Amino acid sequence: MNVSIITLDVDWAPDFIIDEVAEILIRNHTKATWFVTHDSEATRALLDNPELFEVGLHPNFRENSTQGSTLKEVMECLKSIAPDAVSFRTHSLVQSTILLRKLTEECGMRNDVSLLLPRAACLVPHRLYFSENSYLVRLPHFWSDDTEALHFASYSLKDKFHHKLGLKIYNFHPFHIAINMSSPTSYELFKAYSSIPVCTPSDVERLRKERRGAGTFFKDLIQHISGGHTIGDVAREWDKKG
Repeated sequence: MNVSIITLDVDWAPDFIIDEVAEILIRNHTKATWFVTHDSEATRALLDNPELFEVGLHPNFRENSTQGSTLKEVMECLKSIAPDAVSFRTHSLVQSTILLRKLTEECGMRNDVSLLLPRAACLVPHRLYFSENSYLVRLPHFWSDDTEALHFASYSLKDKFHHKLGLKIYNFHPFHIAINMSSPTSYELFKAYSSIPVCTPSDVERLRKERRGAGTFFKDLIQHISGGHTIGDVAREWDKKG
């Protein structure tokens, strides 16, 4: 399997940023899977483009989650936004066998993208079985804009690892695209006086960098994959063959 997929963890980005990133994808007729964190006009508008966008869930199971205090509360909160969602990536990549089984058997989830294997070659989906007839399709992602900023700071498709064989799932955050993040420095400074949900267009302009970063790479990748796929597309096709 040699497929590239764009995914986005919404991470409570304000509507003007979600709309801006969605418009880039729509203008370029590019598919993507969005993992939503909260209810808003912009997150619900993503459901209006099913030919391009799959809306998955980004549940936060950490302490003090705004989505709920139990697994049931968190999933009910997110399912109220996208009741037909079957793909997910957990916030902060929180996972355990017990958690994944409950998400599969109690919440109807089918595809998990919570496993990060940075820059790994020859990635493929696999099944995590809980019983003979109960399993979750797991699709590891091999690139994330925040990991890239922390450890590599390279945002060029010329890097050889982008051309390795295998499943290549890219993870972006709309806020990081908006500020064209290339290092965690400006973001950390921003968090000292504000937060993503309440940021303004002037905040974004102040933080946006002109050098290569998550935003420029996002646009380059759109041109490179030319149309693309969603997590659901690839999982269904692979599962039929498996």
